[in-house]
Amino acid sequence: MTSLERGAAERTALPKLAVTPEEAADMLSIGRTQVYELIRAGELDSVVFGRARRIPVDALEDLLRRRRGRQVDALTPERD
Repeated sequence: MTSLERGAAERTALPKLAVTPEEAADMLSIGRTQVYELIRAGELDSVVFGRARRIPVDALEDLLRRRRGRQVDALTPERD
């Protein structure tokens, strides 16, 4: 393996810090349009680099935690 091939292999082994809206949609099993709606509503953070929009992976995790918390709260009976 050449040093160029080793360098390419090392770069691909790094975890992604941000993904495209299409990749985010795949990761969440929702449509791309819904990802853009979440961004517009302020529920999902994104970063723009020129014309490219990226969604930090931790923003996806935060969204899931918030949504999961709302669902748990809705199912928890109120106590007097």
